Parts: sequence; C-alpha cells; structure tokens
Amino acid sequence: MTEKPPIMLLTADFDINQVGADLEWHFSRKDHDGNPIEGKDAGSIYFTKGETLYVHVGGGGRLRPDGTAPFASFRVLDCVIVSRPQLSQYGTGLETKFYPPSPFVAKDGGGDKNATIRLAADRFAPWIGGPTKKGYFRRVQAWDDYLQVGDGLGRWEISFVITVEITGTDGRITERVFGFDPEGTVGSGLNPP
Repeated sequence: MTEKPPIMLLTADFDINQVGADLEWHFSRKDHDGNPIEGKDAGSIYFTKGETLYVHVGGGGRLRPDGTAPFASFRVLDCVIVSRPQLSQYGTGLETKFYPPSPFVAKDGGGDKNATIRLAADRFAPWIGGPTKKGYFRRVQAWDDYLQVGDGLGRWEISFVITVEITGTDGRITERVFGFDPEGTVGSGLNPP
C-alpha cells in the first residue's frame, strides 16, 4: 500500500488594529509541526516531498467594550508566494548552481512552478471554525485549492504577501498589505558542497 503524502496547512493571521505589516504565521500538519523550533531548520518551514499545502488567512481584533465585533468582514484581494532559491553548489573550481525556482510543482507531475505563484483571490472563501480567544473576534478565509511540493531537495527563502480589504461595522473599507518571509526547506536541506 502506498503511503499518502502529508498535508500541511499554512495559517496566516493579521490583526486589523496592528501598526506593522507582519503576519503571524504557522505551518502545521497532523504528524508533526511544520515550523521546527530546534536544530538546523529552526525558524524555517520544513516541507516534505509530495506534500500538499493548503492556505487559511485569518483576520481578527479585540471585541469592543460593548461586546460588538471590531469589523464586519474582510476579503483577500491578492495573495502571492515568492520563492528565492538558495545556492546548491559553489566553491573553487565548481560551477555555481542554485536549486529550482520553487519547491512547488504542477499538480499533474509536470515541471517546477515559477518563483512567483499567485493564489487566485476569488478562490478564498469564508471558513467555519478556527480558534478564538476570549474577548477576540476572528474571521477566516480558506483558499479552496492547494500547492504540491516537488520531489527535489533544497532551500528557498519563502515570501508570502497578501492584500486584504477590511470592511468596518460602519461600512468603511480599508485596504492593507501583510506578509512574512522565512526560509523553507524540502528534505534534508543539505548544505551546498
């Protein structure tokens, strides 16, 4: 029996009142955490060959003193994942080489994806569920598609950038841009020779 590849969920959260533009991000899978906090891959994203990656975007804010929500809704206007390949080989007498443009591949088993992958904004839809804290209001949008991790080993810098439209309870609309950019690894993450 062939073992199914693992499934990873990227959850990226913003607070509508935050001053900065950094997303709070977390990669998780059922078998273990996708964000190692120890060892050589600490602080990076650790992908597994053949893995499928799903994306949820959450927006939240503290409830007002009267208990009402701080905003009515939000929607994703634009979402991009950019991967910058690291060196795979360098040194005296060696040809300088880089990993492929992206750790992701076409779902039909075809070649590597480009370094820039646009997640179709119209494929984000309200998601039921998601953890909330007491006194905190949160809405989640789930992308109804997925990305496929390829079979190649490597290291990439991964950037995730979204533009969201936030609708206030008064109907006022605000647009914000948020992002994060850790390093990603597939497989052993071998250091270049």
